[in-house]
Amino acid sequence: MKSIKIGIMLLVSAVFMQCVPKEVSDNIPSLFPLEQSIEVSNLNPYIDNVEFIPLEENEESFLSYIGKLLIDASGNFIVRDMSGTVKVFDSRGKFLFNVGHKGRGPGEYLSARDISLDDTGNSLLVLSLGYVLVYNVSDGKFIRQIETPREDYEAICTSSDGGFFLFSCNPGDFADFSNDFYAVKQFEADGTKKGEFLPRKDFVISQGIFTQSHDKSYLLRPQEGDNILYKISDNRIIPQYKIDFGNRAIPARFMFDKGGNPLANIQAFIRSGYYKLPIYFQDTKNQLYFACAGPNGNYHHFLYSLPNVKAIHWEDTIEDSAPTLLMASDDENLYAMVVGLDKYLEIEENNLNPLTRAIIQKFKEDKIAWRTDNPVLVKLRFRV
Repeated sequence: MKSIKIGIMLLVSAVFMQCVPKEVSDNIPSLFPLEQSIEVSNLNPYIDNVEFIPLEENEESFLSYIGKLLIDASGNFIVRDMSGTVKVFDSRGKFLFNVGHKGRGPGEYLSARDISLDDTGNSLLVLSLGYVLVYNVSDGKFIRQIETPREDYEAICTSSDGGFFLFSCNPGDFADFSNDFYAVKQFEADGTKKGEFLPRKDFVISQGIFTQSHDKSYLLRPQEGDNILYKISDNRIIPQYKIDFGNRAIPARFMFDKGGNPLANIQAFIRSGYYKLPIYFQDTKNQLYFACAGPNGNYHHFLYSLPNVKAIHWEDTIEDSAPTLLMASDDENLYAMVVGLDKYLEIEENNLNPLTRAIIQKFKEDKIAWRTDNPVLVKLRFRV
């Protein structure tokens, strides 16, 4: 499937302006992905090292698809499954424990919508409808529950003062831009609302809003109406880069211009001939990765070397090959998720998209015998 959900949210309020001066957006560096990258189809020359990490498969640890991946200070993987559960594996993929369970009792959640490690690295925050649950990272045990307004929040990011940011897409009336709707709200550690940021400028589809940076801070991806990548660190929202696709970027409010309910125009949005704002941001000390939907809905992946601001770019053109995305990072490596490994091993390599092909070629080259129905994490060190 090549549909990418792209969303929006950007920060401009009186409180926000204390963190991000208005004029700073004109001074931050710009990235021009289509001009600064070279397109490649063979990624092997750009990969220095590949390590496969099979996630242990048993009754408790089965995963359908990884929705979010965090890495704690010990190198353990904290996984939010698309089914709405949270599991922890060690750095070699051994299953350690579940974090909470689905239910309505103390320490349980209806569904884990999003997860975030706190600033100390000792606690994991799990977002559910109407509350945030706090768990001990070392053993998954429940600590406390924080009540929040029963709004439709989709994403959470911790702040350094012990509180957190929550993200919400759209008001009930999608087309109402006459009143400010703030997508990001900040809360104290006890759930008291502290501030609100980011007046909505377009229709928002929530995906990949907050991602963990290599230094355990968080990245806030660019949104429609503003093409700035932000970093959330020390309780501040700091502009990092403008992402500029020039006249090949999708026009603002594209889905509204089509008329009717914007939800009915999502496929037209995805398959339009434009580049949409990127999602799935990951970074190492010296590299920055992101993916976006390009013309006709194909995934486009960009990997920058930041010291010299040059990049490689690869496109997923094969319909039957699900995109292999980079979902986490440390100081030197990026981590991909591969779902359906057995299926890919049976497919002719020329019928695989570039990153999947490079991974499968290495798997065969290493003559790895194990197989698993769980997603496989692949640790990659790139050279750009």
